[in-house]
Amino acid sequence: MKLTSFKLSKYQKLLLFLLFISLILSFIFYHKLINNTIINEVKDIDNMLSNHLNFISLHLNIIGILLIISLILLSKFLFPFIIIYELLSIIYNIFIFFHVFKFKGLIFSLIYNLITKVLYLLFLLLLYKHIRKLVKDIKNKTISNNINYLRKIAIYIILIIINDILIYFLANKILLKLTFIIK
Repeated sequence: MKLTSFKLSKYQKLLLFLLFISLILSFIFYHKLINNTIINEVKDIDNMLSNHLNFISLHLNIIGILLIISLILLSKFLFPFIIIYELLSIIYNIFIFFHVFKFKGLIFSLIYNLITKVLYLLFLLLLYKHIRKLVKDIKNKTISNNINYLRKIAIYIILIIINDILIYFLANKILLKLTFIIK
């Protein structure tokens, strides 16, 4: 019986490395920052979710930073820090909910992060991919695909904004209905 080799692309290896770094940093932050204030806020999840979850300004700022660092050709070096930040916030959230609610908190935090972060992260990675292709074409002075890349970039920015609007109006309601998991 011959096993097929499982090969990862350079991009997948980078994402796994960033995930590993984020996991370690989240674990460190979790142990350094855990205190009664954070625990009490998480325990009062109903009150926290009674306000709208608003990621629109944060995500627009990150998109703006990504566009600016891409234009000055630093995105290859600085974008991983954006991904580490996002992964760190997801993993830290999982640690905190697990600490407060044990296994039920783990389930709830996975649902919370799926609703609030996963699509955004996916769209951000795809946006970055097309920005890099556009910058590469501009550097190489090839114009053939620029309109196509600009169209895709605009689509991903619009998808991120739509996702944030849906989170703003729907995520609280959905998550409040799911709080029975941790009670």
